[in-house]
Formats: sequence, C-alpha cells, structure tokens
Amino acid sequence: MTDLAAAGRWTSRVAASFRASLGTIVFGMVDGAVSIFGLVAGVSAAGQDAHTVLIAGATGAAAAAASMAAGAWLDATASRDVAAADIERDRAALERDPAGTLAAIRERLASQGAEPASVDVIVALAKRNPEAWASLRRAAGPAAANPPASPAAQAAWMFVADLFAASMPVIPFAFLEVDAARTASLVVTLAMMTALGWARSAITGSPRGRTIAQTLGVTMAAALAGLAIGSIFRP
Repeated sequence: MTDLAAAGRWTSRVAASFRASLGTIVFGMVDGAVSIFGLVAGVSAAGQDAHTVLIAGATGAAAAAASMAAGAWLDATASRDVAAADIERDRAALERDPAGTLAAIRERLASQGAEPASVDVIVALAKRNPEAWASLRRAAGPAAANPPASPAAQAAWMFVADLFAASMPVIPFAFLEVDAARTASLVVTLAMMTALGWARSAITGSPRGRTIAQTLGVTMAAALAGLAIGSIFRP
C-alpha cells in the first residue's frame, strides 16, 4: 500500500507539473518541429542522401532541445526573480516613503478598475502592514491561481517536448529513400502541427481555425526557407 500511495503521489505531481507547463510544452513542440523540419528539408534539397539528412537532423534535434531547455530554465528563473524583486521594492518603498507609495498603490488599483471601496480597504492594509501587502500581492498575482511549474520542471518538459517533436520530421529518413522520406516528413510534420494548433487554441481560447492555420503557415514558411537554401547549394 505504501508503494502504491507513493506511486500515486508521484503520478499526481507529474500530472500537475504537466498541466502547469502546457504552454512551455506546446511552444517546445512547435519550435522543435518547425526548426528541424526546415533543416531536413534544406539538407535533403541540397542533394544529400537520407543517411546524411538523418545525421544532420538528429544532431540538430538534440542540440536544439538542449538549447531550448536551457532557455526555458533561464526564462522561468528570471521571471520568478523579477516578480519577487518587484514585490520587495513595493514593500521597501512603503517603509521608506509611505505617503507617496500609498498614493501610487491607490492610483494603480484605480487604473485597473478596482472599486473605490475595495481600493480603500487594500490601501488601509498596505498602510498598516507592508509585509501583509507583499503577501497579498503574492497571493493575488497572475500566477497565483495556476502557478507555473518550477524552472527545473519547465526546462525538463521543454527538453522532452522539443526533442520529441524535432524527431518526427527526422525519423522517415531512417527508413526511406531521400525523396520519399522528405514527403513522409512533410506529412508527419503537418499532421503534428495541426494537432498543436488545436492544442494552442484550447489553451489560449483563440479561434481554432485561425490558430491551426497560423501554425501550419509557420511550418510551410520553414519548409520553403529550408528548400530555398538547400536548392542554392545543390551541386
């Protein structure tokens, strides 16, 4: 029972981390699929055989996934630190210049549409206890209801998502001749990008058709760019 409970808790943590990192996962998959499909399209258009395209694509996929994971970690860490520093500046300003800071808080709340009575209550709290004001900001911040995963978790999800999506356009070159592999790569990538467009729409609430069209458009732009560059260097 203990092992089952531990496994259940671990599964729950992974599921929560996945939900909190959905935006990162979708971004990583779009980046991986688009960039590596453009790469293999270009290398294959340059007249290289399937084995050469496979090596180039696999190397590019691994390097891009590692780079994107590092970028995701740095971005998440910086965002967290900036938010914490902003709250700390507010708290310190309340102690240093209570009147001016309270006036700024009142103006900020009013500009965001807060009711006058609510503004009075919040300003009174900030005046009475700067630390309570800082706690309120943390609790009511944009990420409070759906806190993001930790920087390490976001980096891990980015790596997995980017590498998985980047591998899809490459795999056909392991089994098919270069022309057939390029066609199969295009079909697989377009299918995956259609699914990702649908996922983006579900996450952001944007119109599904437009979001899918945008995602496919980015893919085709990468394909055309890769084919154009590859054709230039074709022997």
